[in-house]
Amino acid sequence: MCDRVTLIDRGRILATESPAGLGRLVSPYEWVEASDVPYETMREVVDVTGDGAVAQLPTGGVRIHPESKERLRAVLSILVDGGVTSIRTGYPSLQEVYLGMIGDRGMEV
Repeated sequence: MCDRVTLIDRGRILATESPAGLGRLVSPYEWVEASDVPYETMREVVDVTGDGAVAQLPTGGVRIHPESKERLRAVLSILVDGGVTSIRTGYPSLQEVYLGMIGDRGMEV
């Protein structure tokens, strides 16, 4: 595993960071993934984050992108209070960082 990654676009260095540091460049806030979220609990999450901050995952779970530490705490609290037991947090993957910084330009990663 590498400890530093450099993103280069058309010969220009965009960023050199640790993989986690690159993720924070795209989004300074963690995402939350959860499975088996009851409907009412999901409505509460959407009330806090807005509809655009929630994405359905192919696995049937959801990924939530809170836009602040306060919203992150609120989302985690809502999920736990709603009885959700499958919750994890993280930052964007290197693939998501690449696509976020450079764009897909019709490429597949």
